[in-house]
Amino acid sequence: MAAEQNECPICLAQPTEPVETNCAHGYCAKCILTYWETTWHPDACQCPCCRREINLLMPVRTNVRDRETQEKINNYNRMMLNRSIPLTSQVRDGPNILRHIFNEILSTSGLSFCSRLWIVFILLLTLAYLISPIDLLPELILGPIGFIDDIGSFIAAMMYIVILYRQDMGRR
Repeated sequence: MAAEQNECPICLAQPTEPVETNCAHGYCAKCILTYWETTWHPDACQCPCCRREINLLMPVRTNVRDRETQEKINNYNRMMLNRSIPLTSQVRDGPNILRHIFNEILSTSGLSFCSRLWIVFILLLTLAYLISPIDLLPELILGPIGFIDDIGSFIAAMMYIVILYRQDMGRR
C-alpha cells in the first residue's frame, strides 16, 4: 500500500489479503467488498477514507488467495471497466496505478506477458521520442517552449499505460 498501513480502516485489524484502491487507500479485500455490497450504490462505492469513487481494486503484493474474494474483485473491476472515468480522476489516480504497473512488470504474477511487452514497448518508444533530435517543436529553435511536445508525449504515454492497466484488471 502507498503508506504501508498497519491496519484496515474498516475493521481496524492487520489487513488480510490487502487491496489498494485507485485513491491509494488500503483495506482488507473482504472488508471493502462487504462495504461495497452493503452500501446503497448498485455500482461504484465511495472510499470510506476520502469519499472518492473507487473505480479499481488492486491486490497488494500477491494475488488474493480466496477464490470467491478474488472473483468478487474481478467482477468489481469488470463492472468499473464499462463506466466512463473523468479525466481528472484518471490524472489523479495515475501515479498510484503506475506504481502498481511497474511492480507487476517486475514480478512474476499479475500482468499477462503480452501486456508487459506492450507497456515496455510504449515506454521504449516514448524514451526514443524524448531523446530523438526530431521533434514537433524543436528545442534548439523554441528553447524551453520546445519541451512542451516532449512533456505532452510523456503524459499521453503514461495515461495510455494507465488505461491499458485498467483494462487488464477488468479482464481478469
